[in-house]
Amino acid sequence: MENQAAQDKQSEKSFYKDMYSNLKDLKDGGCITYGYEEIYGTWDDIPKRGTLLDAGSGAGKHSLNLAKLGFKVVGAEISMEGILAARSLAESEGQKIQFVQADIEHLPFKERAFETAFCGLILHHFIDPDPAIVEITRVTKSNFIAFEPNALEPVTYLKFNILNRFIGISRMSPNQRAIFPGRLKRRLKALGFNAFRVDWLDIHRGYGGLAGLLTRIQTMILGIFPRRFRCNKFSFRCKRTDSR
Repeated sequence: MENQAAQDKQSEKSFYKDMYSNLKDLKDGGCITYGYEEIYGTWDDIPKRGTLLDAGSGAGKHSLNLAKLGFKVVGAEISMEGILAARSLAESEGQKIQFVQADIEHLPFKERAFETAFCGLILHHFIDPDPAIVEITRVTKSNFIAFEPNALEPVTYLKFNILNRFIGISRMSPNQRAIFPGRLKRRLKALGFNAFRVDWLDIHRGYGGLAGLLTRIQTMILGIFPRRFRCNKFSFRCKRTDSR
């Protein structure tokens, strides 16, 4: 994809250490998901069962939700603070979920260990996500799912790929770049996946005041364009051609 530089893992660890060390309570672990549970409803072609890797599981909110849907979930997260928060959240809900501290570019699992892999707002934390994609698909038997910021939407591209890249945004890690769905598709196709599906999602969270007003104006202006250019996020799915 970008092939400009490797992910700055130390800044990523620091970013999440600060975030997870300041959670107000167990429920605050959803600070990464922002109620994005609606994305599960688009997975109508994927059985809600079998083993699932939550790659970049954060404070465990997606892992918890996916376990409740029927998946047998293992969460992989680089931040120990995130792991501890996720374990506490799962225990509070009576869910048996295994959380492993791991770099998703170097996962401690055997080949095709999981029926499904879920990447929830994690691939955009890599300047070049290719190594992470290759490693995640190595341990994936059948279904690959991603939920990411959409680089085709102009404001999202400006925020992630221009402003954060060259100036820096205080509430973002320096690694973050919005993802082009077409590039993701080409990479997964080269790795033996097909049956691609993209759902365009216009999801904004937590914006009030001037930011909220600007978001509403942006939505109105972009409303004349096709959904792929006006939705700030997308849900992406595909299946492995050979799922032996």
